[in-house]
Amino acid sequence: MALPEGLNDFSLSGKRALVIGAEHPVGRTAAVTLVEAGARVLLASQEPGTETALDVTAKAVDAAGHRNPPVKIQRAAMRADVRATVDLTVRELGGLDLLVTALDKQFYGPIDTVDDSVFDHVLGENFKSVWLACQEAGRVMLERGGGVIVNINNVMAERGVPNATLYCAAKGAVRNLIRASAAGSIPQTVRQCRKASSASGWSSICRIAGC
Repeated sequence: MALPEGLNDFSLSGKRALVIGAEHPVGRTAAVTLVEAGARVLLASQEPGTETALDVTAKAVDAAGHRNPPVKIQRAAMRADVRATVDLTVRELGGLDLLVTALDKQFYGPIDTVDDSVFDHVLGENFKSVWLACQEAGRVMLERGGGVIVNINNVMAERGVPNATLYCAAKGAVRNLIRASAAGSIPQTVRQCRKASSASGWSSICRIAGC
């Protein structure tokens, strides 16, 4: 698939990218868009048990031009898994210039039914996973002189929705993590950006990913 009009002169040739949450449609689109712009990618899951969906993404990336992309099944809310995935990216691709997180686990329910285990799960899958990815990828990027982090979030970060209190809170936490990081909490050699998920506008991933 050709790049959208206006991006034909844009290139990520030679860049190495890690997409976490690549089994989700949003992550799949991001991975394909990056490859169409010339990047090479490693595809990582948000959680185990998503091999079939991740294989669909791998085939789409292969068709876009990155033959037999490396794939890692992992649990994104576990630091050891994320660190191993980041290190694998460096070994497989020769470095890490760009991280894209497409991490999402929806939860709806009355606030009085949320126990500690549900709280930990929803925050872990939606916020802690992004936090860990930024820390571990940022560690490598800083060692190598810099990079770009793109965190894909959704409109729930800015809305209050009935029976979605915890989910909205988790998405809002991601938004403020990005705001604080972009304001200077991380060194300026690592740029951090957010992209609201939508059915269109994916060319903006390539625009902000130009390292």
